[in-house]
Amino acid sequence: MIFEMDARNRAGREGRVQMREWMIRVGLGVVPVLVVAAAGVAAVGAGGSLESNHAVMGQVSGSEPVRLAALRTIVAVDGKTQVTVPDGWGMSPQNVWGKGETLQVADSRGSGNLLIAPQHTRNDFATFVQNVRANLVSGRVIRTTSVSEDHPMTVGGKQAVQWDVAVSNNGLDGVGWMTAVAGDHSYYLVFGFTSPDRADTDKTTIQNIIASFQECP
Repeated sequence: MIFEMDARNRAGREGRVQMREWMIRVGLGVVPVLVVAAAGVAAVGAGGSLESNHAVMGQVSGSEPVRLAALRTIVAVDGKTQVTVPDGWGMSPQNVWGKGETLQVADSRGSGNLLIAPQHTRNDFATFVQNVRANLVSGRVIRTTSVSEDHPMTVGGKQAVQWDVAVSNNGLDGVGWMTAVAGDHSYYLVFGFTSPDRADTDKTTIQNIIASFQECP
């Protein structure tokens, strides 16, 4: 996988929408993921759902919820999961999504991105978490330069584990928060990321979007 998030040193559309394919190996499966610079955001993608929501965003266990104005709920294209995003965030065009993704949202004004990829495995959640961490640490498919220890938490009332990750490839650096969530119908990877120079600015927003993740009723 290759992060391509900060396109400020490139001119025109080619510089604003840079895509690279990443491979996330989780358990027995392989999920190719395409990530795109945030300038390629569209308000609503085909097959997606967008509706008004002015409630407080979800809370990651141990953190404080942040109230943001004009929140919107975006439903994944398969209708099974959703996240709540603030102004300036929207669904990325589906032609930049990778195989296995059911939702990708991005900040049209910066470099923040978040994607959701259901993971179909017969492993229990503890084994799933071990496999995710092992593949992050190995750097074989995500070229990580650092991976934190496990951060157990709850997301949308579900058991979850998160890792702070830093990646670097061909001079392109990124920071992110990979979160494994044990849903009722599937396990999920919810991955929020941004460029290093935007990490302090984007972290709270991205973490609150991750916290808002939930399976649809």
